[in-house]
Amino acid sequence: MPNKKSDTDFIKRKSILEDIDYHKDRNYYCEKKLLTNEATVEMFFVNRLLTDLGYKDKNIKAKESIDKVTIAKGSKKISYKPDYIIIEKKNPLLVIDAKSPSENIDDYVEQCAHYCLLLNRDKKTVRYFLLTNGLKTALYKWDEGKPIFELNFEDFYIGGTKYEQFRTLLSLNEMKNDGTVSEEEKERFITLKKINKEDAQKIFKGCHKYIWNTEKRGANSAFIEFVKLIFLKLWNDRKLHEQYIPDEDGNLKIPSTANTFSVKWLESREGEMLNPMNDIQFKDLMNHIQDDIDKNKKKQIFDTDDKINLKPTTIKGVLKKLEGFDLFGIDEDLNGRLFETFLNATMRGASLGQYFTPRSIVLLGTLLADLKVSENHIDKVLDGSCGTGGFLIEALTIMRNKVRDNKSYSREKKDELIGRISNECMYGIDAAKDPNLSRIARINMYLHGDGGSHIYYGDGLEKNIEVDKSENRIIQSETEDMKKFMKPNSFDVVTTNPPFSMWYELTDESQKKVLKEYELIKLDGTTKERNRLRGSAMFIERYCDLLRGEAN
Repeated sequence: MPNKKSDTDFIKRKSILEDIDYHKDRNYYCEKKLLTNEATVEMFFVNRLLTDLGYKDKNIKAKESIDKVTIAKGSKKISYKPDYIIIEKKNPLLVIDAKSPSENIDDYVEQCAHYCLLLNRDKKTVRYFLLTNGLKTALYKWDEGKPIFELNFEDFYIGGTKYEQFRTLLSLNEMKNDGTVSEEEKERFITLKKINKEDAQKIFKGCHKYIWNTEKRGANSAFIEFVKLIFLKLWNDRKLHEQYIPDEDGNLKIPSTANTFSVKWLESREGEMLNPMNDIQFKDLMNHIQDDIDKNKKKQIFDTDDKINLKPTTIKGVLKKLEGFDLFGIDEDLNGRLFETFLNATMRGASLGQYFTPRSIVLLGTLLADLKVSENHIDKVLDGSCGTGGFLIEALTIMRNKVRDNKSYSREKKDELIGRISNECMYGIDAAKDPNLSRIARINMYLHGDGGSHIYYGDGLEKNIEVDKSENRIIQSETEDMKKFMKPNSFDVVTTNPPFSMWYELTDESQKKVLKEYELIKLDGTTKERNRLRGSAMFIERYCDLLRGEAN
């Protein structure tokens, strides 16, 4: 296998999926701070683990109904009983003992093993015993003193190799059989193929067409649901790249149990719930993104109560098309480029009546802006009618490449400057609500590596920005954030293609309020006012206010 990349290699952009710390303070079952004593370990960790493994009430014998036995501990004899015994048809299969996070589970191996020995005197049905204090979990064969699995708190996450194999071994269906996973199954590998741009475009279009036809949805609705699945796919592949290194051809060979964005994983969960990809994986991703939003590290991407609004059979069809490929390992910015190509092909034209600036014009305009990047100054860029973020993405790419191409910068300095460009220097506003283009632009920017995403829903022409109390709490909060940045003399460059067909009328009360803030409404040399203004002209005045003095 090839070695990890050297410091001289190309600096890959970061995306939201790389920044999300998906298993530091929480795992699939709970937050670490909830585990304070033995009772909370049972309540928040063990009970949820047993539910996840598929056990019903009839399979779980709790401490109150378990008999104490006298066992030897060194030279002493003590009374002991575990916290849970898992049974099937009255036969004990698994013994579980939960401890406080402050206790060392290694101190209880002998006691738990002795208890299993006593249970197996007549008929050897107990296969394993499990010890956990929430922070550390160890699984033993009933007659062995060395654990076959050891997992830390943060190892319990969807896609984690240890967790997936642990879960497979202890699931109710497996325990009903012979309780073991064959060595062949444990070691079975699959290969995720590195994909090129042309093949990826074909697959993406095929997925979208499949969703569109199967669900009878409009192009926009089908696209939004497809984006959710792509996010899950990228997140899955990102986690795999943390554990496995691609071969010399760029393909990723992994254990089959580690690939959770797959039909196999979906089918392993179908007996427990109707829509596992939504109820487990998307919900888990949303929780981790929300953690970062709560810490003010990220902005909202999806609505807080959002879900994958696709039938399980449709999701399975998309999984079949995508599961064999590695999307996270593809070339620099390809995810974002594919997103934008796919987006424009999907959303332009009669279905939405929206106009998207051609890529060639976006590139020309951004190059003409001659964006400046140095240790002492980085241009702050604005698009007040950003649409899906095309101009900002081009600016982001050009500025990052200027840093990468500067041989006088150390690797650390390049990382620092690229971080500042991504998180502090790109700003966009869009007023389209159906679809919410600002939200789509934010997703687009995230996939291109914008860590901060100062992309806002709002009227880019509004000079006196006010919070609309009729909007939801999230939009109100974003508007407050936007007010802090949209101040006179705040930006160095505007790259934009404002809507030329839009007019603001004095006869419209909501538009009148905005119009009254503009000097252009006044007829030269008089106190009279124009009845209306073209939006594109208003944008020129607005941008003149926001640009720094030198730019003016």
